[in-house]
Amino acid sequence: MKYEFLPLIDLRGIAEGLNEGKKNVNGSRVYEGFHFFSPHDFNMASIMEYYCIIAIEGVDVRGVMLLYQDPQHPLTYSISYVDVRKDHQRQGIAKSLYTTLNGLLSPNNVVIGTDLTVEGKAAKLKRLRKKTITTCHSFDNFNQYLAYLPFLRNV
Repeated sequence: MKYEFLPLIDLRGIAEGLNEGKKNVNGSRVYEGFHFFSPHDFNMASIMEYYCIIAIEGVDVRGVMLLYQDPQHPLTYSISYVDVRKDHQRQGIAKSLYTTLNGLLSPNNVVIGTDLTVEGKAAKLKRLRKKTITTCHSFDNFNQYLAYLPFLRNV
């Protein structure tokens, strides 16, 4: 399996081969087997500010980590979601997505996590992020990041 970092817009061509599934809890139609990975992702006005890390085997997308890079703070990545297809969960894909992200980071970067769903909490994604993202500062959410911002400016 390959793990690739790419601009979200580049994932559009890869995703064309995926089937749309049911609506998720937010009412968005998602790709089959995913909770959040959705055709809607490609319609965001700020699509150029989004990146992703994908787990892919051939043309089979098995996992996606969606990242937002704020143009005003280009060293900061906010994790929008980590989504592993249902038929490939519990195979270490989420961990490998985080490990791939960690390998791309420098000590000057900052990673901001997201509020987790019930499934994300059950998968212990918060603990996984904290354990895996070791290259730079990593925060649970945007509020925690803001609380530490004065400290980061002095580092």
